[in-house]
Amino acid sequence: MENLQTNIRKHKKLFGVLGLVFIVCVECCVFPVGNLPLGGDMTIGLINLATAIGISKCIGEIETYIFQKASWLLIFVLNFGITILGMIARYFLEYGEVSNTYNFTLKNIVMHIVIMMLLSMAFWIQTKRKEVS
Repeated sequence: MENLQTNIRKHKKLFGVLGLVFIVCVECCVFPVGNLPLGGDMTIGLINLATAIGISKCIGEIETYIFQKASWLLIFVLNFGITILGMIARYFLEYGEVSNTYNFTLKNIVMHIVIMMLLSMAFWIQTKRKEVS
């Protein structure tokens, strides 16, 4: 285990980039995160939301570790980019399928961006505060 931690410390940027690429790939799976059906079965929507919370926690921790002296503006732009790249990956993953027509509505896109940005920024702030104290 110490060997792994030593390698991660030596190649911090490489592992960080790989982690962010992985997060983009995983984030495409939770789009649209705010699409909870009010009258029907909410199980998938709640699982999707719980997964989005876990992904956002990972994003916040990775960003805190890689960008230790970054401002909130840089982290905001990075999170926005990750969210947009995740949605683009989702679009191309389901390219030509009918699900793109009802997933990629203006409401779903805006709600997904807002929720993912709020969650990832909140976890970044929380992790940053833990490291300071």
